[in-house]
Amino acid sequence: QVITEKSQKLRHVSDGRLRSRLEELAGEFRRAGKVSELIVEEALALLVEAAQRTLGLRPFMVQVWGALALHDGYLIEMATGEGKSLTACLAGALAGWSGRPCHIVTVNDYLANRDEVEMRPFYSYCGVTVGSITGLMDPRQRQDQYGRGVVYTTSKELVADFLRDRLILGQYQNAGRRILRQALHPGRRVFQDLVQRGIDTVIVDEADSLLIDEAVTPLIISRAQENRPL
Repeated sequence: QVITEKSQKLRHVSDGRLRSRLEELAGEFRRAGKVSELIVEEALALLVEAAQRTLGLRPFMVQVWGALALHDGYLIEMATGEGKSLTACLAGALAGWSGRPCHIVTVNDYLANRDEVEMRPFYSYCGVTVGSITGLMDPRQRQDQYGRGVVYTTSKELVADFLRDRLILGQYQNAGRRILRQALHPGRRVFQDLVQRGIDTVIVDEADSLLIDEAVTPLIISRAQENRPL
């Protein structure tokens, strides 16, 4: 209720002032890591108004509650028609401000690409870059898209890219060993073929399907290897 009331007061604030305050809050999220409840409330109020101006959609209270719960790491249930895409978008913007990787996992390539395109004006207004990963992309395209603040993709693409990166890392999967390797050989770009920049925040659409139904299907990846006699 507090957030909704604050957002109503922003209706007549100029675009310049609104975007300036969004930029200031993004800096606080990036520097502080975990911010106070008051700052999160102000941020969501600003994001509600930003959604209205860029998408023509004003988040309902249930969507604001959902975004708050997602930001705090909770699993939430929303009925069909309550606006899950916009709810995830609000939480995604907060996560994108941190500067750490944020992935929004949806059920197929079409939805990943659709949500990226439809929500891009909102993210751009809020100072967050957005991308999507689909099955037909090559490694360079994936590397570029994973560099964005918020990335829409499917669980299969996300996990497959993660496993492929593990193969590339080999014995350097430990972060400490990678840092030491780069310190010893500063001129070599040892890990330039990695496509992901890390795993930090994941917002999952249809969590029951992904975490329960699909969890029984193993994801396996392999690579060619010389068959040497023992």
